[in-house]
Amino acid sequence: MEFQRFHRGFDRDLLLIPGWAYTAGVFLDLYLPFDYLFLPGPNLPVMLDELPTALSLAGIKKVTILGWSMGAFLAAEFARRHPEQVEALILISAAGSLDRAQVEQQEQAVMADRVGALERFYRRCFWSHSDALKQFRRRHLGECVKAWSHDLLLEGLSYLKKAHLSLQDLSIQSLTVIHGEKDLITPLKRLPELPEDIEPVILPGACHLPFLEPEFSNIVSRLAL
Repeated sequence: MEFQRFHRGFDRDLLLIPGWAYTAGVFLDLYLPFDYLFLPGPNLPVMLDELPTALSLAGIKKVTILGWSMGAFLAAEFARRHPEQVEALILISAAGSLDRAQVEQQEQAVMADRVGALERFYRRCFWSHSDALKQFRRRHLGECVKAWSHDLLLEGLSYLKKAHLSLQDLSIQSLTVIHGEKDLITPLKRLPELPEDIEPVILPGACHLPFLEPEFSNIVSRLAL
């Protein structure tokens, strides 16, 4: 496993882990005060076994991780296993668990018509941001559909059916949780239980991609100060 690194003139690294059916390209328009690290291809649970070595080979002792949607499950699990390698954790659109029946419906949809299922899923993700959805379709849809094969999509859904996000026992210095008020994929009622000293940042009117909101970059940028 080798990182794709985007040198942006900063002295801190941010590992960005996208969600199910997405690739890292969805993050490229973010302006955050970090150099960016991406892992190639779909990010699935197998990455958790390979990531410690990849960070060491890249000379990175500690990294800030931004995990979005399924990426939030993966980021939190990595922080639990390897807190010594995590400087800060930023969880976006995180859920304590997902509705199993809805995940199984998504499995059936993928098996019946992979591309059609993805199109419907993306519409629900972007439901309140039609212009952003058009831009996503133009710039990233083809890459996502190509990268996420039928088998990889089902592998991700199999993981999500059983995934449980617990944040009570994390031994890291900094945890931030950001969520969209109008998220249809991981609605607010499915937020994970947070430590007593952590309050989630809820962005009014935001969908499953709260990083589309202008204030998102300001929130995350303050963490780098």
